[in-house]
Amino acid sequence: MYKSFIQFKFLSNDLKRYWGENQFFGCSVFTLFIWIQSWNNLSYRVRRFLFLLPSPLKFMFFPLSFFIDRFFSLILGTNIPASAEIGPRFYIAHIGPVTVGRHTKAGSDFFIRQGVTIGGNGKEGGHPCFGNNVTIGANACVVGPIMVGNGAFVGANTFLNKDLCSEGKAIGAKCVIIPPSENGL
Repeated sequence: MYKSFIQFKFLSNDLKRYWGENQFFGCSVFTLFIWIQSWNNLSYRVRRFLFLLPSPLKFMFFPLSFFIDRFFSLILGTNIPASAEIGPRFYIAHIGPVTVGRHTKAGSDFFIRQGVTIGGNGKEGGHPCFGNNVTIGANACVVGPIMVGNGAFVGANTFLNKDLCSEGKAIGAKCVIIPPSENGL
């Protein structure tokens, strides 16, 4: 049951990332009305809370979770299933279609832009696992049972289906992987 309630703490951290770390909770609630992108976080965290409830309650609240999912998917064009595990301070930068696979795992400070697709590759089982402080650029596609390390960056319009080390960068449609030693910008 504790795993369920931690989602509300994660939601508070998500909203602080939209508005600012030093703002009080009232501003975070206000964020929900100003930043439409934060509706994705609200939808995901509430559905994740319901998903993590014990079995009798989980099945009792399934219709509510389904309605929330369909309502926000229709309005925002975003599909983030409740079974995906995303850590605190999750941030979607812009409104636009975002699809996250149901078995995706992501650490804290997960930052994605519009048009991102994250999921299985249709051949092998499994979805990507992301470390902490990962950034995914606009229209990127990250597929397959791969690991993306801490602090990694996946550039815009990149198709990534290989592991990416910590602090590494994947850039371009042909996915040029730049190791951390060559990042020195």
